[in-house]
Amino acid sequence: LGGNMLLIDGYYEDAVQYERMEGVVSVTYNYTFETAGYADEYSEEPDDPYFAQQPYPGKKATWFNMGVKADNIEGFEFTTIRVAVLDTGIDATHEDLVNRVVAGYNAIDDEVIEAGVNSDIAYDSHGTMVAGLIGAEAYNGKGIAGVAGKFPVELVPVRALGADGKGKIADIVRGIYWCIDNDVDIINMSFGTRLNYYPAALGKAVDAADECGSMMIAAAGHESGKTLTG
Repeated sequence: LGGNMLLIDGYYEDAVQYERMEGVVSVTYNYTFETAGYADEYSEEPDDPYFAQQPYPGKKATWFNMGVKADNIEGFEFTTIRVAVLDTGIDATHEDLVNRVVAGYNAIDDEVIEAGVNSDIAYDSHGTMVAGLIGAEAYNGKGIAGVAGKFPVELVPVRALGADGKGKIADIVRGIYWCIDNDVDIINMSFGTRLNYYPAALGKAVDAADECGSMMIAAAGHESGKTLTG
């Protein structure tokens, strides 16, 4: 990762030898992460056709607009929140996301993700699904209603996971630092893994994001038969 932080592939026992090297602050085994699977009522239910099929449809899911009707925010000025989705990419051509996905970063290949393209390489479109839950436009008569509802949000694709939904700490850490440098307000990480040793490099990246005012959202682990650390 540069500087005096090392990320080591291979076995942890092989990595610890570097901890004794002069000038090395921390050593992290390069774990593989993978995608995580996947109430008050308010008066106006979104007209998005698949809203009723979303979780807790009978309760109308409190996260949609936090009890705010679609027309109640008209005329007010709100700060646009930049939400980075560290995942497999986002399909910016999707009709429910097309107005909200902006340019991002491919941390795996160290490349810019241009605005308006489909950058999701996962077979199950995991990154796009996560982005939809966060920011699919509400009250637009299409698809579902995301958590952001009608409030202004920019979805920033940061690809840190591959087509199989798995990725290395090195790419996740690189993605987090990119988010810090590009004024991201919220960093969403819907993935997890089993950890036997503390991932120091990831911890330092999370601390750095926190110090810069970015909120980190991570999966707690909800796979059937598995216990994932998020």
